[in-house]
Amino acid sequence: MKNKKQFEEVYKKYGNKIYGYIMKLCRDSYLAEDILQITFLKAIEQSDVFDGRCEISTWLCRIAHNAWLDELKRKDNQNDSFDLKKNDVMQEQDFEEEIADKDLAYLLSGIHESLHEPYREVFFLRIYREKSFAEIGKAFGKSENWARVTYYRAKEQIKDIWNEV
Repeated sequence: MKNKKQFEEVYKKYGNKIYGYIMKLCRDSYLAEDILQITFLKAIEQSDVFDGRCEISTWLCRIAHNAWLDELKRKDNQNDSFDLKKNDVMQEQDFEEEIADKDLAYLLSGIHESLHEPYREVFFLRIYREKSFAEIGKAFGKSENWARVTYYRAKEQIKDIWNEV
């Protein structure tokens, strides 16, 4: 994104997709708009570090995810009564529904970041990018079954860490 025209093309191509991703994280249209602007500003500032090893949309989602985490941390610092629902028991059948809750997602994001690769990336792609196991396997040059097993193991690691917290 070295010039204005390239930036406009990237924004037109990915803006709605990134906005949708942010909306799934925060469920607040005003906040999503702010984070979208922050995401593209940071993308412009950091365009020289984008090395093309991943899709631009993946890179933009990562920037958006980090901007959202920064916003949660900022709000957390302003409000000591931030409830993370730590004592809720996570059941297998509603694991993915539970992490859609943004307070819980804030806590889980810290746990998620502590995972080693490929668990961290597989979990990110499945939960935050809503990729199918077939798509995840293909991205890693592996099978769909590999993606399922890796996701399961990542989820189990997160549950273990969660129970220790």
